Amino acid sequence: MKTPWSIYTPDGMTDDLPGSCYAARVLEDKLRQLFQTHAFREIASPGLEFADVYSCGDFARPESLFKLTDAQGRLLALRYDGTIPAARMAATVLRDQPLPLRLFYIEPMYRFGDQGGGRPQAFTQAGVELLGLRSPWLDAEAIMLALEACQTLGLSQLQISIGQVDFFRGLTADWPLDQEMRRKLPQYIDQKNDMAVAALLKDLQLKPDERRIIDHLLNGSGEWSLLEELADLTSQPIALAAIEDLKKIRSCLAKWQLLDFCSLDLSLLQDLDYYTGIVYKGFTYGVGTPVLSGGRYDQVVSAFGVDRPATGFSLGMEMLMQALQRQSLPWPQLPVPAVLVVPYEQLALVPDFYQAQRSDAGEPLSFACCFLSEGEQPDAGRLEQLAQSYPGQDLYLLTSEGQARFCRPGQQLPAGLTRVSTSKEADTHA
Repeated sequence: MKTPWSIYTPDGMTDDLPGSCYAARVLEDKLRQLFQTHAFREIASPGLEFADVYSCGDFARPESLFKLTDAQGRLLALRYDGTIPAARMAATVLRDQPLPLRLFYIEPMYRFGDQGGGRPQAFTQAGVELLGLRSPWLDAEAIMLALEACQTLGLSQLQISIGQVDFFRGLTADWPLDQEMRRKLPQYIDQKNDMAVAALLKDLQLKPDERRIIDHLLNGSGEWSLLEELADLTSQPIALAAIEDLKKIRSCLAKWQLLDFCSLDLSLLQDLDYYTGIVYKGFTYGVGTPVLSGGRYDQVVSAFGVDRPATGFSLGMEMLMQALQRQSLPWPQLPVPAVLVVPYEQLALVPDFYQAQRSDAGEPLSFACCFLSEGEQPDAGRLEQLAQSYPGQDLYLLTSEGQARFCRPGQQLPAGLTRVSTSKEADTHA
């Protein structure tokens, strides 16, 4: 029985039509080739995981998971994220592989979000993970690859904001903050809410240099020279180590001539409980949210019982495609097939015709068959009707010799027969 819900998609879910599907697959294949060129190997996690995979380290809010049960009543969840399954594999089936593990994935993710507002609850994420070593050079390599991935897809105007959560941890380690203040302070700084930060810290006896650092976090210009100034304002060992980490990453990015794409932003503290060092987000114009995010997450794999430092990033494919469209950048176009008109008497020749197309040298022309009924003649009038039914597509007639004859609707059929096997040959008829 037909109901209103039988013809609509759920909130946050959309149908992908042929044009967008084709563009997405072309872009995904470009990323696969790029990642493989950099010696990363693809993994694919199951679409369903035990919900414990995400709850063992508080990696996702339970209300954000699409949950169901198996036949034994065990709680399952649709794939929420690509990094967590990669960490699970690193601690289990890949635990004896040489380190670092260089993995990537391109998979659909499912997340419950706010209802309405056009926010997707199903989306494709491409990600790269380097697991097994802690090194600023690996962090820099991940940033380099994230930039190259976006540029490979056509996005040249990109800016990556880079922070370091250990700097904030070290800076505030000895501050007399209660649990609620420790939860709110990084949130307010991440939001650059200077009034809320001032109200939260007004009763604390902070040193002038510490207050200057907070001001830099809230109002930093993005210049890398700020690292030297911050180093002079604090003597806290963890904070100083974080600054040295950033300096090494800066040096590597400078050698690769990537600093023009990267700015310093130590207010990036939204995921303080997840990341353990460098953190970054990538932005481009025309899109209101980051198109990529990443960082170092050394504690994630340990939640599955094995100590594996890790760094990586993920790209939102839909956001990248949206950016390409809004910036009027080149977009993979779905090829338009020619139409092969097949009279009833020539039906048996179709398999041989396609076989000849595949065996000819060059790239074969793509044909969509239009089968005529018994007794129906492919005269000029009928071809004109077909041309109106297939606007923008070339028409060819399958002859009794098994060849394709190019047709111009409304005119006499050409006398010559031409076998068409490549798009280049087809262009000569136009």
